[in-house]
Amino acid sequence: MSEPEVDEKQYVGKNVVIVLGTISIVLIAWLGGTVVLMYIQNTNLQGQVNNLNDMVNHEKSEIWLSNKTFSISPNENVSELFYTPYSGDVEVVGYIKPANPSIWVSLTWSVYYGYPPGVYLYAVSPTPFIHNANYYYFDEEFPVVSFGQTNKYTPNVLIKIGNNSTDTVTTVNVTITFYY
Repeated sequence: MSEPEVDEKQYVGKNVVIVLGTISIVLIAWLGGTVVLMYIQNTNLQGQVNNLNDMVNHEKSEIWLSNKTFSISPNENVSELFYTPYSGDVEVVGYIKPANPSIWVSLTWSVYYGYPPGVYLYAVSPTPFIHNANYYYFDEEFPVVSFGQTNKYTPNVLIKIGNNSTDTVTTVNVTITFYY
């Protein structure tokens, strides 16, 4: 008896189909993985853009002090230091007891500029006083400029609340919020 002849074209065709099928599966898996990675990266970047847009529009905020009470003696002041790596606005809201026209608020911010090392520039805004004070309440807003200082252990914003009265001890309840 003779053995059946194997058609070489048919045998080569099966190998080609198997190789092409394997390559197709690998390419489809690679394309699927690429699409998933691009989606994850796009989602991450969109989150960063949204965060930066919120910062540009001053829609982000941090409460630095919440209803903190200070007792300020005549001709004295109290101060608080804060750190911000961003530019923005600081709102200082206070309730005064007893009513006192001699209460003032000031804010100083500093910017570290590396040469010569350790030198700070200071700017004070505004001259210490309260706009439209009714002597029981104040709401002041101050701009703060920051050039991205990275040392969060070095405060760069100083807020002072003072009492220019010569005879009245005043209690001030303060909330300070930073909008960036």
